[in-house]
Amino acid sequence: VMADTLDVAKINQQSISLTTHLGILEDVDKTLTLEDVQKDGVQFKTDLPASKSINLSYTKSAYWLRFNIENSSDNQIEKILEINHPLLKYVDFYFQSEDDSYQIYTGFGRPYENRAYKSRIFAFPLRLQAHSLNVIYIRVASLNVVQIPAQLWKPEDFQQKERWDLAFQALYFGIVLAVVIFSLALMLMLRE
Repeated sequence: VMADTLDVAKINQQSISLTTHLGILEDVDKTLTLEDVQKDGVQFKTDLPASKSINLSYTKSAYWLRFNIENSSDNQIEKILEINHPLLKYVDFYFQSEDDSYQIYTGFGRPYENRAYKSRIFAFPLRLQAHSLNVIYIRVASLNVVQIPAQLWKPEDFQQKERWDLAFQALYFGIVLAVVIFSLALMLMLRE
């Protein structure tokens, strides 16, 4: 059973949650390869509830996600697929279309240089050709809580969100630093 195919030409929002568009397959022994999950007869569960993320709690299994994405327009469309959970140890991303395919192996258990976007979260660029049907596979495995909040973004909106996140982090660490300096100054003054 295939999950719904999402047509990006018909999306007008800044971002969209992908939970209801994903198919999921549990790999209990962590032995399945991309070729294994692409075979005919492999059953991905597709009736996932409409929520912001897939929450699998603590698990020793790996999970494969499948996502069908179409561009029915006459123009190339660029999107960014984001998985906003930095505690995933392994996130293997496979993009396949008629004329393009690539993979990105990332996660906190792999070198930071492997990330398509130098960010604490996992984000993958998608260049969807006009009148194309594309299939994305994502393999996720972690010893932490496996939570998969997958969203599809317009690139400019994703970059704006990233800037806001960085600004908020800078403000947070600035406040922490100010409190530490104030506490040290207070301690020195009280000592004398």
